[in-house]
Amino acid sequence: MNILNHLHDISEVKFTRIVPNKFNDWIGLRDESFNKFVEISNQKTKFKDGFDIFKCFSMGVVTNRDAWAYNYSKDNLSNNMKKTIDFYNTQLGLKKDELQYNKREIS
Repeated sequence: MNILNHLHDISEVKFTRIVPNKFNDWIGLRDESFNKFVEISNQKTKFKDGFDIFKCFSMGVVTNRDAWAYNYSKDNLSNNMKKTIDFYNTQLGLKKDELQYNKREIS
């Protein structure tokens, strides 16, 4: 507002007309060159146009053990993994009726 403070009449302000583009962007207009980039991959058109960089679709690295395999603390993660491995090792060689199904130990 300090920029306008010295003006006493709004008619003296030189406004710039802002017109939205076809995407209705009017601040930070997008760079449409992004649409020309080669896709890494597209499951809808995979292998049809020959431009795919990757020929494989997967979920990536998945453990399905997030509570044990992810943690912000390196020490906590190490303790979780050690506890899980130790429990697993105690179960090796046991008969089916001797196995423990403790969700707190392993899932």
